[in-house]
Amino acid sequence: MFDPDDDRPMTEAQWEALFRKSDLKAAKYEELLETFRDEPDGQLIIAREMGWKRLADALEERAAQNGDSQVNHSSQPAETDPTDTLDDEETIDDWLEDAFEDDDDDDNSSDCACAWDAERDQLNRIPAYRAARSLADRVGKALRPLMEEECADEDLGRLLGEGYISAHQAAVKIAGGHAMGYDEDVLCGNIVNNRISLDAMYRCQLAWAELQEQQIIARHIAEPLVAEMREVQKLIEERIAELRSHVWW
Repeated sequence: MFDPDDDRPMTEAQWEALFRKSDLKAAKYEELLETFRDEPDGQLIIAREMGWKRLADALEERAAQNGDSQVNHSSQPAETDPTDTLDDEETIDDWLEDAFEDDDDDDNSSDCACAWDAERDQLNRIPAYRAARSLADRVGKALRPLMEEECADEDLGRLLGEGYISAHQAAVKIAGGHAMGYDEDVLCGNIVNNRISLDAMYRCQLAWAELQEQQIIARHIAEPLVAEMREVQKLIEERIAELRSHVWW
């Protein structure tokens, strides 16, 4: 557990715990969003249930200013989120825009594309990332036609999804670790991201072995890709070892 009085940077175990908490919180938010986004006071309900007290208070104040007497005050958060920060009206608007945006948000996609372009050169200097990205592209080309077909077999659909998504996750998590940086205070978080990437590569190999065994993917297509997965796995392991060599605590 993280000790605020400990001057040492966070360990891998501490970062893992933080990531798990973040994943649980994201899952809760997605569930609430799916349930309440179309409700008249859905924004307020979500803010309360997530423990975002300042946002909830700001939304209530805005409703009062607009003369809205239909706001539901029945839902109360179990605890306040300590990361909850809202400073002004612009922040509220930005939060609401992000939280209730349409799925097809071209502006956000453009922003992400620009950020990606800026990082491309640095990322491509990382052998593990470069190899994982190349592999993900080839996996996508091999599986996408099968995934686009009508598939009545749910187990097969999940297997195809795992073989596809895990390959892309491997590259994404390496990029995520790189984005965190290499300073001591985030280095172990970077390492954990690469460990998640390595786990994704293991899962990718298992999925492809099953696809080949079930003769869903032809042998001449599967075998070269599985061999490439093993090479990517080795590069990720080497990257983790190199990052860990800088950890002194």
